[in-house]
Amino acid sequence: KKKFRIDPFRWLFYNFVKTLVLISYRIFYAKETLINGYHLTDVQRPAIIVSNHPSTLMDPMNAAKQVNGIVFFLANAGMFAHWFTNWFFTTFYAIKVERPVDVGGRKIQNEKAFEMCDDFLERRNGVLYIAAEGGSRPVNRLRKLKTGTARIAFNAEKTSDFKLGLTIIPVSITYENLFLFRKEVIIKVAEPIRVADYQKDWEKDNWNAVLKLTDDMAKTMQENLLHTEPEDDDVDELVQKIGTLEQNTNQLSFVAKVEKQKQYIAPLVRLKKEKPSDFAEIQSQANAYFQALATAKISDKAVVKSNSISDYIKLILGFPFFLYGYINNFFAIAIPGWVNKKMDLFNGYYPTVKICVGLLTLPFFYWLQTKLLSPYFPAAYWKWIYLASLIPLGLLAWNYMQVAKRVWKRMRFERMDKEKLDKQRRLLLSNLETKM
Repeated sequence: KKKFRIDPFRWLFYNFVKTLVLISYRIFYAKETLINGYHLTDVQRPAIIVSNHPSTLMDPMNAAKQVNGIVFFLANAGMFAHWFTNWFFTTFYAIKVERPVDVGGRKIQNEKAFEMCDDFLERRNGVLYIAAEGGSRPVNRLRKLKTGTARIAFNAEKTSDFKLGLTIIPVSITYENLFLFRKEVIIKVAEPIRVADYQKDWEKDNWNAVLKLTDDMAKTMQENLLHTEPEDDDVDELVQKIGTLEQNTNQLSFVAKVEKQKQYIAPLVRLKKEKPSDFAEIQSQANAYFQALATAKISDKAVVKSNSISDYIKLILGFPFFLYGYINNFFAIAIPGWVNKKMDLFNGYYPTVKICVGLLTLPFFYWLQTKLLSPYFPAAYWKWIYLASLIPLGLLAWNYMQVAKRVWKRMRFERMDKEKLDKQRRLLLSNLETKM
């Protein structure tokens, strides 16, 4: 039987990488909301973590970094295509699994991968992460889950006569924006599913038990996501726009906005089926309004929120600090974005590339800038003060730019035909209230 080995070097390297992930994610995301996180922080081993998969390597890290101890990953064979990534993932993190897209028409061979999973769960009492959708797509919905997770779980339990105590922990991850820096993320952890609870189903019919467990995982995750069916892309698009209106009208947090959006999904799907003309009218009004915003280069927030005296005071008093943070972080931040564009990768990799390249550019340019400026420091300890200021003032510079953009957009709105946009917005909200 293929065994999974963890030596001291792997353990040290894993914890080093995890520390980098914790620091970089804390900087990359403006806020992380972890709901029912104790299911991960105090995980009962052995366990399999499953999550939706809209953002390639960000999703497994967002789930696994919550766990105290080592988590290993099922990763698609495409991740091992290059010699370096093959060495990296094989040595430190992952169990390679093949998909039809990875094998070029030959028969899929995952026997060794399944044996390693069994060994890791049984002998190591481990925690395994699986992206159960089988691939990454930047969508809000949960795509159809593959049966591999359930098959691995049952295979591990049956060898222990269903006394292993294996659980599956469904995690639903919602991003405010998959691609942009300093946006929020919600990580909602559901109640663990005990695989042993399906023992009678397994003994009665193996395949139906696999399908039932897979279906139960999917239902649990769908409840915690902005989930629509594939044929309801128009509903999903409309829900996103309604969420923006609700958030700006009622000053909602991102978490409250998502909960509000969930309340609109079922009524909109029903409206689309039962009164398609009403749905089409709301959809047309929403599209027209947001298109008008895009044409005018303003945002919905600019229509709702007036500039305040404090906004202008922040811009005036904060300008020197913005300039300092912007200049001292320019190359360290600009290069990851430039690399992203040059690599021309699948867009789901954008945040991953930004973080990985940033882990190289930030320390390099911080070191280089400190070296160049050292002769001008009045005392040796000033270089440490300088270094300590770079990240906080870099974040301040980013926040300053967001305030400046919002103020500028409101000023543009003040100079245009405000009544027309106001009327469009009010009519859209009125229609939503009367027809939903």
